[in-house]
Amino acid sequence: MRLGLMLERKEEFPFEPGDSVDLNSELFSAFEEDELLSGLRDAGYEVVRIGNARRLLNRVGYWRNRCDLVFNLSVGYRGIERKLLAPSILEVAGIPYVGSTPYALTLTRHKYHTKLLVASAGVPTPRSVLVTGDQAESVESLEYPVIIKPVAESSSIGIDPVRSVVQTPKEAQELAEHMLHHYRQPALVETFVHGVEIEVPILIDPEPYALGVVAISLGGTLVNGGTFLSSSSVYDDNYGFAEPPSFVDRELIAKLAVQGSKILGMRDYGRLDFRVTEDMGPYFIEASTHPHIQTHSSFFWLAHQRGLAYSEMLDEIISVARRRIF
Repeated sequence: MRLGLMLERKEEFPFEPGDSVDLNSELFSAFEEDELLSGLRDAGYEVVRIGNARRLLNRVGYWRNRCDLVFNLSVGYRGIERKLLAPSILEVAGIPYVGSTPYALTLTRHKYHTKLLVASAGVPTPRSVLVTGDQAESVESLEYPVIIKPVAESSSIGIDPVRSVVQTPKEAQELAEHMLHHYRQPALVETFVHGVEIEVPILIDPEPYALGVVAISLGGTLVNGGTFLSSSSVYDDNYGFAEPPSFVDRELIAKLAVQGSKILGMRDYGRLDFRVTEDMGPYFIEASTHPHIQTHSSFFWLAHQRGLAYSEMLDEIISVARRRIF
């Protein structure tokens, strides 16, 4: 099968004056792209590298004839809606692809809207306020401490290991307003959950099911209590995966992840993230329709436990889409 591959490279990010250095964090490094290409080829796919949405748009007919299926890992460069560009072109061109629809990709990009919808499905999530510059609800309504982050970024972009968790409404308002202007999008101010960081990779085939429940570690120590992930730590070698502590109810969290993925309309594969406290249980934090699927990921950590090679894990994801489409 000829598999088109859509993604953006870190080196291609069009930085502008005043941009934060972490804005390209979710894009592929040369190593990550090579690893992915090798894994796909080892799985038996003839890989055709398309690149970003503009390259797809400029030669739609050419790519349609070159590819049987497209693995869409494109996240775009700027704007809350940037993830919808590539799949929208694929939809209009009638090119089948792996992954969620433009709607689900855009919805899950907006952390605040995602939390509202997931909460409506009965999944607990910490209280939050969206600071837009003209918000109706005050940051004073929240329980402190809080964590402040851009509302539409992934890979912990905009989260600083020192500054992002604050203790007072004044600090929260000031940092949120700074983020509003610096990242050119609303800021999410969310009650910080002192708990274990948990990732739940899922497949949707055709119904969603959790592949497992994975705890996150830094330097070999669980991300727990007051520690949290920042953009500087997500791709650090000290970032790792571990079995959750005994107080984590894996069955419950897997059930909540499935509920969340259903209400969000996720397709083929994805991941839901939680913070879990020993006394209050799990709280949904965010969902990813383009989760990390490198060898250094919770997806592969679980696949390796099941005896799968990296190429087999990638083929498992793509095969879900193939069964849906063909």
